[in-house]
Amino acid sequence: MPTLYHFEGSPWCWKVRIALAEKGIACKAIVPVNRDKDPQFQKLTPVGKVPVLVLDDGVSLIESTVINEYLEEKHPHPALLPREPEARARCRMIEEIADAYLAPALRLTFLARYRYDAGKIYRQKSVNRDQEAEGLKIAGGYLDYLDSQAGAREYLCGEFSLADIGLIPPITRSARLLDLPMPQRWPNLAGWAERALARPSVKATAPPPYQILEEPV
Repeated sequence: MPTLYHFEGSPWCWKVRIALAEKGIACKAIVPVNRDKDPQFQKLTPVGKVPVLVLDDGVSLIESTVINEYLEEKHPHPALLPREPEARARCRMIEEIADAYLAPALRLTFLARYRYDAGKIYRQKSVNRDQEAEGLKIAGGYLDYLDSQAGAREYLCGEFSLADIGLIPPITRSARLLDLPMPQRWPNLAGWAERALARPSVKATAPPPYQILEEPV
């Protein structure tokens, strides 16, 4: 049985948990303690981050996209990528936009409003309005594009895929925390998000709701 090192609230770890659930793969889940100082954990990954999937033969895999691609190749049924090369490329493209572009833009806005410290989120007493506006503008452009890609499809690539898995954390967690006007401005994505959240694999692996604390006086 493989072992997954993860944090429950991490969006990247959620991606892997969804893929494992979709594939019906059981694994041992470990939340690392003192990952920056634990030599055993450091041996598993050169970057010191989760998720890390340790296979039965001791090989460790890092980065959520790499792990999910491995799961798709190793366990092709049920499929999480289409058969046609063009469609597969489109799915990978959407996941890359979610990871490399949309998530950082949403994080820019998040950090303008909140402070993250030792696993806790604090509402800042003073919002950085310039940074907030910049993050929202950048994220809005990507959301416009993704809304056009979602269209009237049930899922982004027809059947539920790695593209959906990659987009679930930033849309259903970050965008909702930031109270973005999803139904009004991006109705296709809003409908898609409701369908994605209803899937058993997504519900069973979802992180707990964000808890926002007030900055101490």
